[in-house]
Amino acid sequence: MLHLIIISASTTGEIISWNLKSQKREAHPSLMLNFQGHSRAVNGLEKFGKSSFLSCSDDMTICFWKVDCFSAKQIMMGHEAKVTCLKKSENNFFSGSYDGTVRMWSVANAKCLKIFWPDDKVSPVLCIDTVLNKFLVLAMANGKIKCWDVASKNLMVSIDAHNEAITCLNVTKKNCVLTSSSDGFLMTTVRHGVNLLKIF
Repeated sequence: MLHLIIISASTTGEIISWNLKSQKREAHPSLMLNFQGHSRAVNGLEKFGKSSFLSCSDDMTICFWKVDCFSAKQIMMGHEAKVTCLKKSENNFFSGSYDGTVRMWSVANAKCLKIFWPDDKVSPVLCIDTVLNKFLVLAMANGKIKCWDVASKNLMVSIDAHNEAITCLNVTKKNCVLTSSSDGFLMTTVRHGVNLLKIF
């Protein structure tokens, strides 16, 4: 028997969970819960544990949810512009924003633990990922990739990777950084250099 729960979000701020429990693969999903917490577009969802998840929004907030409760357990505020992305890291998580900063949060008490301030703070942070929960990698609207040491908050690397906004970022298990951009390029950044592949 197929048993899955899918969480979807929309530009209206609505978050919905869908039940795919069915004996038939072609069966339509049924609506379970309509989560209420955001007033503007939801930009990201991030799984947190077996029965919880996070969401971020244009309303500058981050919500922590249980899948069986329609109201947010925690609402985190602090960003000064819309929140664009989320990344879980052990018992905490990171959030990136159009205010140009990345914040590290504790879910337990909904408090901001650290703030990472890139030199070019005016550029929005669009994507974030982590390496072994020790390094924070972020991609920016000005095409730059930055890597921070989480413990010391030291900026380790800054790369002018793309000519336009970076739209997607992923760090592989071998610590290879993959990015795509609205400039039409896919970039692979490795320890010993940078390779460029044109996307047609």
